[in-house]
Amino acid sequence: MAKVFYSPDFNDAAMALGGIAKIDAVLAPLFDALERNPYAFKVIENEWVRCRYGVTKPFGDIPALLVTFNIDDEGDVIMRYVEEFLPY
Repeated sequence: MAKVFYSPDFNDAAMALGGIAKIDAVLAPLFDALERNPYAFKVIENEWVRCRYGVTKPFGDIPALLVTFNIDDEGDVIMRYVEEFLPY
């Protein structure tokens, strides 16, 4: 089972959304899935970046969120960034 860690950039981005405590209800199902199988998430890869991502559903006054992360050599998840998901 993978462990989930926050990067400093993730913490900063979460603070801009109101803090981890505020968005925790939206992130909880995503974190459950990440702990079970982080490799199931889609990959974004180009010449500048390689990361995986997940999109949450809105909950109450919290909008849908886009979360990016990487998986380290031990299989643990490093949360990189979170922002409001704005579909096109």
